[in-house]
Amino acid sequence: MPNSPLTKNSRNRKIMKQTSVEWLVNVVQSCIAPNFIPKEIVKQAKEMHRQENEDSFVAGSERGTNDIPFNCEQYYTQTFGKKTN
Repeated sequence: MPNSPLTKNSRNRKIMKQTSVEWLVNVVQSCIAPNFIPKEIVKQAKEMHRQENEDSFVAGSERGTNDIPFNCEQYYTQTFGKKTN
């Protein structure tokens, strides 16, 4: 299950995946400097990420139950604008 929020380690125990925010913080801290990003900024970014995921889930649930054709690309564009590379 590649899209599952849980993965299994070598002992077949479920472990949480790393969020994109956590990944970015780890990269910045290891490549630039530890504690380069203030803890309050990291906390705020994680909360924003969580809220975005909740909003996406609700939007998908509402559209799915109302049989409204809508896909991820449309949701992303309407919510955040065009994707950037």
